[in-house]
Amino acid sequence: MPLHIDLDRLKASPATIWEVFLEVEQTLAGLPLLSETLRQTDGQRTAALQKRAALLGVATMHPESLLLLTRLFRDEGLEMADYLSERHAATLDASEKQALLPAGVHVQKTVTLLLDGKLLLVTSIGDGELGRKERIALLKRLGLSRETPHHFRFNPPNIVPESDLGQLRGIVNPFIQPDRDIVLGALVHLPWPEAWAAEEVAVSISPCESVRVPLQSYWSILSRYIAEILPDLDLIELKAT
Repeated sequence: MPLHIDLDRLKASPATIWEVFLEVEQTLAGLPLLSETLRQTDGQRTAALQKRAALLGVATMHPESLLLLTRLFRDEGLEMADYLSERHAATLDASEKQALLPAGVHVQKTVTLLLDGKLLLVTSIGDGELGRKERIALLKRLGLSRETPHHFRFNPPNIVPESDLGQLRGIVNPFIQPDRDIVLGALVHLPWPEAWAAEEVAVSISPCESVRVPLQSYWSILSRYIAEILPDLDLIELKAT
């Protein structure tokens, strides 16, 4: 039976997300491991991913996204199936997920931001924050004056991840669903330490699954992904200062 999410109930009682997570865990238990699915032939893989999506809906990364990522991994000389995590307990926030990750693997955190009425996605590796320096750099990249006040509102209540981004809360990431009918002003990526160059970032595929992306290939994969699905979206990389 397909996963059902009552968005009105979830909005009125956010704690009910854990009931959704339990249903996701139960559904995944009846499906093959994603690593096995990605190793199938093209036709079998596509059919299996579509079946998975029919059951999990927004609780899994979209099949087109998974197929595109698989191809982009291969372009980097990597097999995505080799970088999938084992299924783990469902997590809601970045700190919970980070606690489950091995050393050298950093959680990816993505939030929505309403800046002067324009919707942005802000993402980081590790628990990054859009502090004063980053805000100044962002205003400059967007061509906005520092001399006038600007309104930053994170996670605005009128943006619903499930219906607007096609992603269940807790797994929001910059690899958004192709053909999503949402107007984004930019995708903003915060800097990460150069010392992490040989390490990895964990991107959520479902509340219980992640893919580890080597940081040496991460920016190439992300920028090419965005170029294919949202070629007009401004991808802003804020540099470390």
